[in-house]
Amino acid sequence: MANIILFGKAPEGNDETHLISYQIAASSYRTPDGEEHAINAFSSSHSGEVMPADGSVLNVPEGCFAEQFQLVGCTADTVELKMVFSRMSTFETPVEIPVK
Repeated sequence: MANIILFGKAPEGNDETHLISYQIAASSYRTPDGEEHAINAFSSSHSGEVMPADGSVLNVPEGCFAEQFQLVGCTADTVELKMVFSRMSTFETPVEIPVK
């Protein structure tokens, strides 16, 4: 089982009372044999420490958040992750979406 930790830049408006994060990696990965596997759970940390599988400790960099997930049952030494986040945009005019 591999423990993956990715760091992303915390979005504007993120503070102690409004912890904002986004998904960085897709919810599946591909092994070298071409087989696709599901990632069933993600967690996010906005401050403090995260622990890789080797038992070491990493500090979440200031202004960032950590996305952490496990590749359960994975025995491959390399995998392909699909990134689902590429950029953020701030619109001059807010977008309004009606909720029914």
